[in-house]
Amino acid sequence: MLINITHRNKKLSLRKLVTADVPVLLKWLTNPKILEFYEGRDQKFTPSLIRKRYISKIKLKDFWPGIIEQDHQPIGYLQFYAVNKEGLIEYELEYKPDTYALDLFIGESALWGKGIGSKVLDLVVKYIFDKRQGKRMVIDPHLNNLRAIRAYEKVGFKQVKILKKHELHEGVWMDCMLMVRENK
Repeated sequence: MLINITHRNKKLSLRKLVTADVPVLLKWLTNPKILEFYEGRDQKFTPSLIRKRYISKIKLKDFWPGIIEQDHQPIGYLQFYAVNKEGLIEYELEYKPDTYALDLFIGESALWGKGIGSKVLDLVVKYIFDKRQGKRMVIDPHLNNLRAIRAYEKVGFKQVKILKKHELHEGVWMDCMLMVRENK
């Protein structure tokens, strides 16, 4: 376990992704509500593709894929990773070692709007700053994903700039909002 906390009388935890998580990822990554903002509704996920895109990253050195659990039940996915110099050039940010990026989604739509994502985000950012000596966190939600942008602002991320045509999503190059949180 990376993190264990209580939020609204529910136990939240974050653990590393394992091969046995393929079925739950398949459930989430075939849900159009999730795919609207994460991966895209034009993606056709299979167990094989999930193993290739997600499970294969388990052993990467600077990449941490995980499952968010509530009361020991999987409810979402989170990944964070060190951003190399080339990645910072893509964001047009000055090089700063120990910069991390993160992505996440709550896979159970009935739990949206309950503050879980913000709580997990806040704890992961603190973990990266305190335990991994991270200096900066970056995240780049689609500009039209207002719910995500509000959640990131709630935990201290600042809007830095719009990244024009930054991510191909459902056949369209989407504008994204680059958001940054500095370790003070």
